[in-house]
Amino acid sequence: MVAPHQQNSLAISFAVAAIVVVAICPVLLVALPAMVDYPNHVARMYVLAAAGTPDANPFYEVSKTLSSNLAMDLLVLPLARILGVEAACKVFLIACQLLIVSGPIALELAVKRRHEISGLAAVMLLYSFPFAWGFLNFQFGLGVALWGLAVWEFMRGRTVAVRLIAHSLFVMVLYVAHLFTLGLYAATLGFLELSRFNWRRSGIAQLAMLGAPMLVVFAALLASPAPVGNGPTEWKIASKFMSIFGSLNGYSTELAIVETTALIVLCYVLFRSGRLSLCRSGLWLTGGFALIFLAMPFRLLGIAYIDIRVPIAALLILPAYTRVSMTGRAATLAIAVPIGIALVNVAVTSAVWLSYQDDYAKLKASFTLLDRPSRVLVGRSTDGPIGLPLWPMDHAPTLAVSAKAMVTTLFALPGMQQINVVKEQRSQAITDVIHFEPVPLPILAALAAGTDDPRVPRFLRHWTSEFDYLYLVGPRIANPLPGRIEELTGGTLFTMYRISPIQKP
Repeated sequence: MVAPHQQNSLAISFAVAAIVVVAICPVLLVALPAMVDYPNHVARMYVLAAAGTPDANPFYEVSKTLSSNLAMDLLVLPLARILGVEAACKVFLIACQLLIVSGPIALELAVKRRHEISGLAAVMLLYSFPFAWGFLNFQFGLGVALWGLAVWEFMRGRTVAVRLIAHSLFVMVLYVAHLFTLGLYAATLGFLELSRFNWRRSGIAQLAMLGAPMLVVFAALLASPAPVGNGPTEWKIASKFMSIFGSLNGYSTELAIVETTALIVLCYVLFRSGRLSLCRSGLWLTGGFALIFLAMPFRLLGIAYIDIRVPIAALLILPAYTRVSMTGRAATLAIAVPIGIALVNVAVTSAVWLSYQDDYAKLKASFTLLDRPSRVLVGRSTDGPIGLPLWPMDHAPTLAVSAKAMVTTLFALPGMQQINVVKEQRSQAITDVIHFEPVPLPILAALAAGTDDPRVPRFLRHWTSEFDYLYLVGPRIANPLPGRIEELTGGTLFTMYRISPIQKP
């Protein structure tokens, strides 16, 4: 990251603003951003927006239990009534991006009273792995958490009552928006106050003020009938390596490794030469984030890619607690690294998103061929690992819910989202979060041939008789099961089939 002198703060701010405009352009240029989780979010909004109307999807019901992870649900639905579902989702995405940039700047202004390096760190991360993959509630919650930290620092020295009210409001918003971001917010404040702790009455009052709203949240979680999460907890050593070296770019691991290496070398040189240094609070935060990162699993209660989110949060928070002492040519060269990473990421993202628009348009056109209502299974045309650029098609068929279809890969598990599959159809629904990826073709072929494997989840065992349509995502291939499925339409990265009615009981 960079080291401009105070007098260059205005120039840096203009540069950040220009990059933000460029970074938002891909959202405006495409009909549907090619982010892995984004179609799933849009599909859920279609279900929620139609609930209680004559166009309600008959396969899903809305949970009335107040839980976490609701930022998008609460904010997009009112906009959807005015703008339509897909336009409202894009507005929410842009709002998330603006929060991620403005939050670190606000925090740095609150701590230093000037903007130095936080904006450049933020634009560098706008299309990092968790944001490029469409973890929108996390992105929104993290942006709100950064503003909460900024308010906490800005109000330092105010009365306990005023700070407690502000802190409690942010805790409530983060609890509803995204529970993990609430944990990051609370942990960051805890490390900050420990770095400044004294045994006088004021120090103890600070910790009490931090803990009181969190105790209320903990009590609410215990009292809530809804589960928190819905799935296993899993550690992966390889995920730690990817979290460090593969997180800066969401569509190319090789490019992410190059970018991360350049950033690490830059930071090493700047810290080694004394041009950058961490203040006491920054040292505490660095140690705290390192411990959290090592402790975090890859999957927590069914939610994947948990550990990769910690370094991203650290890179957004730590610039506010970093001392900068650099001008001239060294500063100019250092600034070029995050700006270069930001622009490369925007270029790669734009290329990937634009390459998907023809397939997305054909996919959405295919929904007119669906009977209403109908049940849709999603499989993969290839077996084995796939490259990151192919992942954005995985959940695109979930948009078929807009045509009153049930789609297996739409996230609809209690404790995960606000929608559930109706009781009558749960035998055809996925009940374990680890099965939400498209089903590999060899498994579908084996089951169609009559293989009886008790390890296969219930929703798949009788797929030829219990589903009406099959979407195979991935490179288009010749009909792999002639006589069982009939090709209707397709694109470069998907094929739509009708499951032969003669196979049904």
